[in-house]
Amino acid sequence: MTEKEIYYEVLTKNGAPVQVMLLFEKLGELMKSIAEYDRQPIENKEKDEFAITKKIADVEIMLGQLKEIFDISDRVAIEKDRKLKIIEKRVKRKNYNEFE
Repeated sequence: MTEKEIYYEVLTKNGAPVQVMLLFEKLGELMKSIAEYDRQPIENKEKDEFAITKKIADVEIMLGQLKEIFDISDRVAIEKDRKLKIIEKRVKRKNYNEFE
């Protein structure tokens, strides 16, 4: 199965509202893992990095489903490219400020 086919099957079985709530849960787990990262002793950093890796994968999968729910995959790709070009221009300036 392709990624889109998997998303379609999950959305068909669980419904969009359930998957959106699951996205919120996965985002919360990622935020918690990132927030806890700096408080961990050095010897736990690798374990925490693995946990963060897993959480990012979960969130990316859920975002893929969200793009399917709204049928906006192509538009998101275009907007992401546009924003990356803006960031690239800002980074090249001496007085770079991400929050401009």
